[in-house]
Amino acid sequence: MKKSSRQAIIKKLIQAHEIETQEELIAILDQEGIQATQATVSRDIRELGIVKAHGNNGEVKYVIIEQNQPVNGERFREMVADSVERVTLAQFIVVIQTSLGSANMLAAIIDELQLDKVAGTIAGADTIAIITQSNQAANELHQLILSYMED
Repeated sequence: MKKSSRQAIIKKLIQAHEIETQEELIAILDQEGIQATQATVSRDIRELGIVKAHGNNGEVKYVIIEQNQPVNGERFREMVADSVERVTLAQFIVVIQTSLGSANMLAAIIDELQLDKVAGTIAGADTIAIITQSNQAANELHQLILSYMED
């Protein structure tokens, strides 16, 4: 099966089901007659912009970041205001505590923004570490996030 066809099916499955793990996704793909390895599914998830977020039942599930919705400063501002609980400055690293399941989505937005002085992000379920190029860059980002939290 072509990659584009498999990825289209994965998108439909993610939208139709509350899928919590790659293993669940692989099992559903198998039921659909599609054989895929964990490595292939992992790569597809990354390429499709799929992250984990809270579902309607409160459980963490896979969701697709809408690619047709441009990532901009306003979307970043809204996500910070809605999900960030605490932000801490540690030299050139900004650590963000979010509501459970929001860190991946916020980190993906930060990555999409391609901020000049951000070297990269690392996200867990409720924590993001943003590595910047300098202490000053981290301080500026820290202040920006604090200002968005006050909105």
